[in-house]
Amino acid sequence: MNDVPLPVAKNSAKKPAAPIAPPTTTPTWTQEIIHDSDHHWHDIEYYNSLGKIPGLMGRKKRPVKTIALYYWRLHDGGTERVTSRLATIYASLGYRVILLTDVDPTPLDYPYDPSIKRIKIPPHRERFVTRGRTLASILRLEKVDVFVSNLWVETATAWDLFVAKSLNIPVIIGWHNVFDAGIYNGHDISFFEQRIAAYKYADLVVALSRMDQYWFSTQGISSRVVHNPLTFSKMPEKVASLSSHVIIWIARVEQHQKRIEHVIRMMPLVLEKVPDAVLLIVGDGPDRERAEDLAEELGISTHVLFAGYSGKVEQYINEAAVHVMTSEFEGSPMVLGEVWAHGVPTVMYDLAFLEYLKSKKGYLSVKQKDYEALAEQVSQVLLDDKLRHRLGSEARQVAQSFFDIDIGKEWKDVFDAIGTADDMTARLSDEEIVSVAPILVEHLAERMYAVDRRHSPPKDTFRPSRPNIKGNTKFVRKLGKLISSTLEKRPGGVFAKLKTIDFAHIGLGDNLMAWTGLHALLLNKVPVVDKNCILYVPTPLVGLAKFIFSQFNLRVEGVAPHTNIDAISPLFSPLPPHGPSMMEWYKTFVGIDWKMNCFEALDLQKTIPRLHFKNTPKTRLRLNLSEHLLHKNKGWQNAQAGYIGYRLWLPVARKLGFMPLPFLVMIKNALGPMREKVRAYVDSCIPPGTYTAPDMAIFPAGKSFQAFPPKICAKLKTQLAPQEPEFYIQANDPWMVGYRAAGIEPCNLKSIEELFWIIKSAHRVLTTDSFSSHVAQFLRDDFILVLTRDFRENIVHPAATPLIVSNHPTCAPCNYHSRDDSHQCLAGYTHCIAFDNDAFLNNIVKALKSFPATSEH
Repeated sequence: MNDVPLPVAKNSAKKPAAPIAPPTTTPTWTQEIIHDSDHHWHDIEYYNSLGKIPGLMGRKKRPVKTIALYYWRLHDGGTERVTSRLATIYASLGYRVILLTDVDPTPLDYPYDPSIKRIKIPPHRERFVTRGRTLASILRLEKVDVFVSNLWVETATAWDLFVAKSLNIPVIIGWHNVFDAGIYNGHDISFFEQRIAAYKYADLVVALSRMDQYWFSTQGISSRVVHNPLTFSKMPEKVASLSSHVIIWIARVEQHQKRIEHVIRMMPLVLEKVPDAVLLIVGDGPDRERAEDLAEELGISTHVLFAGYSGKVEQYINEAAVHVMTSEFEGSPMVLGEVWAHGVPTVMYDLAFLEYLKSKKGYLSVKQKDYEALAEQVSQVLLDDKLRHRLGSEARQVAQSFFDIDIGKEWKDVFDAIGTADDMTARLSDEEIVSVAPILVEHLAERMYAVDRRHSPPKDTFRPSRPNIKGNTKFVRKLGKLISSTLEKRPGGVFAKLKTIDFAHIGLGDNLMAWTGLHALLLNKVPVVDKNCILYVPTPLVGLAKFIFSQFNLRVEGVAPHTNIDAISPLFSPLPPHGPSMMEWYKTFVGIDWKMNCFEALDLQKTIPRLHFKNTPKTRLRLNLSEHLLHKNKGWQNAQAGYIGYRLWLPVARKLGFMPLPFLVMIKNALGPMREKVRAYVDSCIPPGTYTAPDMAIFPAGKSFQAFPPKICAKLKTQLAPQEPEFYIQANDPWMVGYRAAGIEPCNLKSIEELFWIIKSAHRVLTTDSFSSHVAQFLRDDFILVLTRDFRENIVHPAATPLIVSNHPTCAPCNYHSRDDSHQCLAGYTHCIAFDNDAFLNNIVKALKSFPATSEH
């Protein structure tokens, strides 16, 4: 809330709930009200008591010759622009206009008729006594006939109203937003109630939509719709060509209402389908630096242009193909009139109550906060010329209809009614009520759920990509950027091709994932490796690695020349490795090595920490340096989950000039060619006719506790009857005795190649989130993946689309803890408790029975 409670005088004894003297023609009552502001600033009982005094707050009638129009400033905002336009319109109608503001004129102010007298009054966020006396003096000396305030959201407006009404001056409140704007949590409702209690005394509350007018009428408040003026005096002759892929966002650059974060997070999704799209942000505001950081963090800064504040936005609008609006709430967004007048269509978060949207033309809308759906619609508009031009033509027609509204006549009717009408309310027809009532009900339901007092208000998730350091923040940020750029790994300004890639000491499944990023770079002929580069992998995977990477002249070995596993793997280096030392540290973070642990930072954030991890200052320093310098995060605690092949190779891709999104697309496109190589390798290892392909192959066991417990396998077998699934389990599995006791006679595989062949050839395949799931992703899409321990983002290739059945217990995500080492997982269970849920097992069975039995992958 913007409200700031006023200080209470030290000698303030609580005054009676109502003033005690009868009203007179002198400003005695005004003096009483101004005095009471120190003691009853938020006292809703006092507000209500004023209405009980005859003649004080009732409907005032007087012919209008002089209008006092108030808003606290006249630059950098929609209400500011409307206020300046209204002042000019009032003057053009022949009224004498007094313009009241809290601040002196500035060169940035929106223009208004030079004949208008402007007066500065004490600020609305300071003690009201001084402001109240000044306001009362101005209203009397200037012989004001009606006081119009556009500052609808502040408690000070209630007291401005009380002062004006005590002087027998009618008051109009311009509510320049949707009626419940400003309510973010349960606490804000009390401020809202105070405003409503005060505004019942207003002669009129001007609403911007019929939904708002209807709501005000239900609260006993006199209201009518008066449209906001557009920002131009004539319709532009030139319309946008809509021939570019420029997306324009015009607003105050801030998060709480305009949601600048959402449009930036939308862009990577748009770029997947429209790679040359550009987001043009026109405007400035308190969150601009944070928005710039977010664009950089997402790797899309070259596709996001910040134009800053502009008084001539038409030059940018004419370059755009589509306008995006991500506002949480708006009353009558002037930007729609501006972009639509130039024939630019809009894709926006749904605000069904807006008058602009009544015709349902010129725009596409999606649910609030769903920026993924927003990206889908924006991409569709950019790629569909016919749709884009149709929407643009419709938008232009709607803008013309609003331009044709005679705003001057609407206000002339209001001011005429001030002198004659007993009730200023404009009645809604039955048809209008029927159309707006359902919108109001839905709007109230969503808003009231969002501010439910039983829930804590949501925290702002929009964070800068740099630490929030108190003190001279800008200096610290600039210093951090300088240090980062100094420490970037640019020996001689040129990327040194890798001579060593060491994956020998990471797990088999992690190896397969790690290969994908390297394969994508090599497949796209990115100069990442030296002609003498050696790739070290675990011995069981040497054959497959040679088959995949031989086409790139990459040497593959199964034994790495290292002993200190924690310090060296995974590692990329343009030099032969020498082992851990201070020189290695220097070469890693300042020099030419790419030594990192891409798993540790993420593992430490999981629900269950890794076993035997030593949380030493040296470890934290290493992880923080890795995340800050290599992954562009604040530190290891801000490490972002992601597929290992993407996360591991992203720093190298950045160094080679590929931003995150193009690199991700590269990895997606490379999965098909990699699958062809893996299938060819399997066919070369297993001669035709060696095995019979099973109908249903189930791989229930991994090295960790995410394996299906023996009893679950028995239930699974019973529920699948009469079908006979084949269970493939390693011969040395620690639960082997339990499986046999449960009636499961497992099939033992003699080699990894046999495992690959079964997964490739079986009609139906079911895996847990283990090595077998990574093998399946390298061979096919049509398999079922059961997730309990980990999340899709961590272990599923970005281009793979298995059917996922998941159930994550409260202790997930957890770290791998081998069943060879303990009879219990780190949470203290003998198996993953996700399998204790019968519905989970039923979903697995349902998926197996419904999955198409086919061997075409």
